[in-house]
Parts: sequence; structure tokens; C-alpha cells
Amino acid sequence: MLAALLLLWVGYSASLALLPRCSPLERVAWTLLLGISLPAAATASVAYAAGAFIDRELLSSCAAGLALASTALAVLGRSSRADEQHTNDLCSGPAEFAIALLGLGTASFYWLHYSDAEFLYSLVSYLIRGEAECFYMQTFSFVAGLNAEATAPNVERAYQIISTPGNTLFSSSAMALAGRYGFQALYALFALNLFIFSARLVLLWTDSLPAALIAALFVCLNPYVLSVEVLDRNFIALSLSAAAIYALATHSDRYLLHGLLFGLCAGSGLRFLPLLFLISLALVYRLRRTRGLHWLMFGFGFVLVTGLNLPHLSFHGFHSLGETEALPELLLRMVRNFERSPFVPLPNLLFYPLHILTYMGSLCGALSLIGALRCWQKDRRPAQILLPMLLLPWLILGCQRDWLQSDKARILIMSMLPISVFIGYALESLISRRKLLQDLQWLLAGVLLIQGLASWCAKLERPVEIASYERHPLYQRDSRQWQDFYRAEFSKVNSLPSLDRLFFKANQSRKKRSDEALLRASFGQQAPPVLRDNPWVLRHLQAQHLAPLPPQPPATESRVVEIDLDKLVTAPHAAVRWATAEALPFADLTTESQHVQRLTDLGVDLSAWHKETEVSWQQQPLPVTVLTGQWEPATLNEFYVDLNAWLSLGRDRFELEQLNLVSFALSDERRELGLRGSMAALPPRDRTASIVLKVPRGVNIVLRNWLVDAGKGIPHRIDSWSISTDGPQPALSFHPLEPESYL
Repeated sequence: MLAALLLLWVGYSASLALLPRCSPLERVAWTLLLGISLPAAATASVAYAAGAFIDRELLSSCAAGLALASTALAVLGRSSRADEQHTNDLCSGPAEFAIALLGLGTASFYWLHYSDAEFLYSLVSYLIRGEAECFYMQTFSFVAGLNAEATAPNVERAYQIISTPGNTLFSSSAMALAGRYGFQALYALFALNLFIFSARLVLLWTDSLPAALIAALFVCLNPYVLSVEVLDRNFIALSLSAAAIYALATHSDRYLLHGLLFGLCAGSGLRFLPLLFLISLALVYRLRRTRGLHWLMFGFGFVLVTGLNLPHLSFHGFHSLGETEALPELLLRMVRNFERSPFVPLPNLLFYPLHILTYMGSLCGALSLIGALRCWQKDRRPAQILLPMLLLPWLILGCQRDWLQSDKARILIMSMLPISVFIGYALESLISRRKLLQDLQWLLAGVLLIQGLASWCAKLERPVEIASYERHPLYQRDSRQWQDFYRAEFSKVNSLPSLDRLFFKANQSRKKRSDEALLRASFGQQAPPVLRDNPWVLRHLQAQHLAPLPPQPPATESRVVEIDLDKLVTAPHAAVRWATAEALPFADLTTESQHVQRLTDLGVDLSAWHKETEVSWQQQPLPVTVLTGQWEPATLNEFYVDLNAWLSLGRDRFELEQLNLVSFALSDERRELGLRGSMAALPPRDRTASIVLKVPRGVNIVLRNWLVDAGKGIPHRIDSWSISTDGPQPALSFHPLEPESYL
């Protein structure tokens, strides 16, 4: 409690020192943002420099020092006339109330929308293997209780991780302050920050409260941004960019504040990519004829919060998102070859705009185009700020290679602020009715243009960059049939924003039950001691006494579904049907426990049902695996079938298949290693390209098609089909890039 109050003190006093006069709502927003940012930056800098763990005591000490310093500056500071002029007429009382109310509602929604899954899976991986996804790896390295046997964090190892450590200054301090809820609290606070500053920015430039509120709701609640249900570095960059651009537009002479905000933003995001936002700032400063002293003030604030990231350059430099080739060569390669990465439907330059449009819909896309035009016509200065923030990251990402991983698809979330502001401009023009007929004509033309782009992309065939297979070896190879199917499914753009693309993420009750089940399974009574007995886990998760969640009431009726694996791609409309009760199931969920127990009594530890078959859309045999003992059917009414995840490495002396990840099949050495840690499966009854599954009625069948790095065994992404068994006929749906590979 004391630490939290110190953070608020720092935020409030720092906001008074940096902005002596502002409206009440703005004061609250700056207090929260500076309160979570400045102490976190100071604490992380001390921890990295001194090689110390980040705990509540260190955070409180740094916050106390900052509180005294910022309070002294606030007392000595004097308000400026320019600030007073900017803030008095900015926002009326009713507008402040509306923004505050909707902002709190948005933050509350984000608190509920957050998923603990990636955090918990990363924590399990870190405690068992000492490894986790980059963002979590750097964070966990500085949490004392998680590293019970270490006397100090391995700072060099944290810098060796490919991601910049700027994001962890928030997450490590949040874990020290709020334990397991630190990530969730930051997720909601950054959403609140994003809403308030986006709304005020649009209101400043359009003078339309309805347009400002709708634009702010859009940037926070559009499906593309909501596809990030965890604390993500790109979402942090988006939220910080809203505050930075607002300060640049509204408080033009607060150069130290500009430096702090753009510095925080530059250190967040992915691999220094938000540094591109500095081009917008440099353009504004040049147009304002900013003096050298003010540039120095900006630079001081910038370095103050980005200094933590500088040692990272000695390990990885300024490689373009990990690329080894220079940016001009990448741009030339993109123009000359216009290739795509394996299993990516389009070259990146087309992939990103189409991917975003599949979430936000053609109507919102058309509104953003109209808004960009109206913004340029009304005042070019906002357009000159916003367009580089959108176009430059898109261009940089457009020339990258090896874009297999699903999390790379959400990098442009960091640039959603310009799109939302442009939508605000379009809405203001429509509401004012100054050029209503012209706006409607342009809106129709924009919708038709976007739908035409989607239709063209669905038929566009581009060659695969073959060298990508050498840098990222895969079990399966791309094929013409798969790409034709995938490109057509990927290119479907609805008129309105589509929650269908979110798959599981849109179901809040399912998410909370899943997170609770995962917590109990990973850290509860039945968890291994290395997880259950960790000091940080015991203190903050307190799950050691929790039993697995009780199963949901079983269905009295069962369904027998036949799935033609070849037609999943070649003829999806005919891929699933009800099978007869006499059909022999590949996996029978209704009798699985009895079957497994009988084999256990005979000394056979059965872990999966497995077979490898031939399909026309994949050159390599398609491995099909159903793991036994899944907790999801009883807890979530979901039953998983994995494709291209597990392979048989041979048979044991009892003629049981020995399964392990596909990554163990690339070489004899890896195969021997995989055999030592394999799991058993009965030999398949047949090799036909179809499977029969018997499940209780209402259980959704999910076929997950994995794309696994066969060298490292790391999953790049999952594409999936879901089959509903509730209706008169089984209903099949395809979900590109979902569920997330961490699930």
C-alpha cells in the first residue's frame, strides 16, 4: 500500500513540475502515467546497473527519492502563460466527465479481457527450463523470489535476449508491487491512458466530442487491438505514443516531458521500432523552429529513460528487427522479388493492411481513408505528425523476411493511433454535414476499393522465399493447395469489425475458467514441487492447496463425427459429417478413461492416439495426434486434435509408437534424444485421410495445425478449424493465426 501511494505521489508531483496547469482529468491521467513510468524507469536502471533484483523495497526507495525531487521541482516551478492558454479552453466539464466515464469503462473491460495464460505458461517454462518468451524472460530474471538460488540477476543474459529491455521496466516493477496482478493492472492502466489521451487529441483537432469518444473507443476496442489479450510490448508502445503525441500537440513548450514520453515509447515496442515516431517529432520541431537548447532538454529527458536500453546495442546493434542485411538491401529485395515467407499468404507489404482490415472491416477502413483526406484538407500539421507514424513502420515491416511467427502479425498495433484519429476526422465531417453527399460517395468508393483489394489479394500468387527454410527449418513445406485455401480464408473482409477473428478471445467466461484451470493444474496440489514450492509462487499465486477445477456436468448424449482431413483444405463444405454409431472411433472421449486405465493395468502408459496419413495439401505425411487426459473437454467443453505437432520416431519392444515433437525427426542425433523422452501411442488401425471422433454433445472439436521450428522445437503459430457438435449438423469454421501458439 505504501509503495502504491509513493508511486501516486511521484506521478502527481512530477505532473505538477512538468505541467503546472492542466485540467483535472488530464492531471489524473498524467499522475497515473508518470506514476507507473518514472519510478519504474529509475528502479530498472538501478537494478540493471547494480545487478540487483527488483523488489518492493527497491521500488519504494527509488519512488521515495523521486517523490522528494519532483515535489521540490513542483514547489519551485512556475506556470507559463502558454500552458494556461492551452489548457483553459481545451475541454469542457461535460466533455471531461464523458471521457472519464468511458475511459473507466474501457479500463474495466480490459481488466476482464486480460488472459493470464501466456504469463502462466511462461512462468512454468521459466521455472522448469530457465527459459521463456523474451518479454517474460527479461522480467522474470529480475524477480528475486523466482530465482531463489541466485544471489543476483544475470544482467548480461538479460541484454543478450533479442528484445530490448525497455518494456521490462514496467513489468518488473509491476510484479514487485502487485505480484501476479501486476501485468493485468498495467494492461488496464495503459488502456485507460490510451483512451483518455486519444479522446483529448481527437477533440483538440476536430472540436467534436462524439467523434473524439467514438475514435477513442475504436482505438481501444477494435478487434485488432483486442487480439492482444495480454500485456504486449506493441500495446504499451501504442498507449505511450498517444500520450507523447498529445503532449507534443498540446504542450508545445514542454520539451523535457516530450523527451521522457518519446524515450519511454522508443524503449518499448519491438526492437526499437518506435524510434520511427521521432521522425514526426523532428518534423514538428523543425516547423516550430525549435532552438538548440530545447533540443538539448528533449535529449536529456529522452536519454534519462532510454539509457537502460543502450547496452543492448552492444549485443544486437540496430539490426532491423533481427535482420542481418541492411535496410536498403531489404527494400531492394522487396521491390525486386516481392516474395512471401513460407505459410504466410502474402508478402508483408500486403499482409499487414489486409490483416488489419480483416479485423476492423471495410467500413472502418474507408472511414480512415476519408479521415486522412479531411485531415489534410483541414490542417496539414496533424497529418504530417500521423502519417509517418503509420507509413514508416508499415514500410519497415513490409521488407522483413521469415515472418512465420503469429505474434509478428500484431506489431502494427503500435501504429493504430493515426487510424483512429483519421476515423475521428471522418466522423466529424459526417456529423457536421458540411460535405455529407461527398463523404458518403467517398465512403462507398472506399468500401468498394477495400473489398476489391481483398478479392485481388485472395487470388494473388507470389513465390516463397526458399532461403527461409534454411534459416527456420520446418517439418512441413508450403504447397499450392494450402496457400490457395489459406489466402482465400485470410482475405475475407467483412463490412463491420469482426469479433469472429478473435476465436476464443471474445469469450470472457471461457477465458476466466481456462485461466483458473491452468493455474490449478500448473501450481496446485498436483503440480511438481519445482513449480508449487517456489517462494514467489507460494507468496503470490497461493495455489498450492487448490485442487483441479471440478468438471462441468457431463452431457447425456454423444456425437460421432467423421472428419475428412484432405477436404479440410480442398473442400471444407464437405469435410465433416455425422458418422454412424458403429464406426470405429480414432479417439472416443466417452470411454477414454476406462480404456487408458485398462492399458495402465497391463503396464502400458498410453499418452496419445496417433496416426500419420497422406493428404493432397501437404507433401510430407500429416501426423494426427490426440493426447489422452486432456482437461479441456471437462472444463471448457473443448477437445483438441493436433496436426503437424508430434511424430512417431519408431516403435518400442511392445510395438508401441514412440512420439515426440516433429523437431526431433530432423537428424539421427535429435531422433535418439527424442526417443529417450518419448510418449507411447497404440499403432494406428489405418492410414486413411479421415478420423472418427466420439465426443459428448456440445463439446467443440478443435483441430490445431501447428507450424513448429524443427530446429528449436518452438511453435511459430497455430491455424485451426473448430467443429461445433451442438446443432443438427456439425459446423466447421477456420481460424487463421488462432488460437495463439502459447495456448
